Amino acid sequence: MSENAGAVLFVTSILLLHICQPPIPPPEPTGKEVRYKKLLPRLTMNKVMYDNIAMHASSGRFVCTISLKKANWYLKKNIATSHSLENPLKKITLLFEPDKSETQDKTPTELQFQQRVKHNICVVW
Repeated sequence: MSENAGAVLFVTSILLLHICQPPIPPPEPTGKEVRYKKLLPRLTMNKVMYDNIAMHASSGRFVCTISLKKANWYLKKNIATSHSLENPLKKITLLFEPDKSETQDKTPTELQFQQRVKHNICVVW
């Protein structure tokens, strides 16, 4: 028997042993993996988080961006109006001038955050 034939026979016998054995079951998930799978649906966004509706004072001054829920509240209380025809709740105008003392107490960073358009994207940190 040649060396080549002996090597082929050896490899074939190992393959047959491997094929004939029952498959190894996957390992049981650990407690950490189980907790992660339960938590995963709560980690994903199911709806839009930021509606970015612009709120303006009666003078036309841009005040901040607000959510759809808050914009509907202002409209329901009849203290704001909506002017946009293509998207009625993209901009609302208050029927009064908000108190300026609220903005005077805030730092420039806080004001920038309130007036910034927020994007609905996932962030990995």
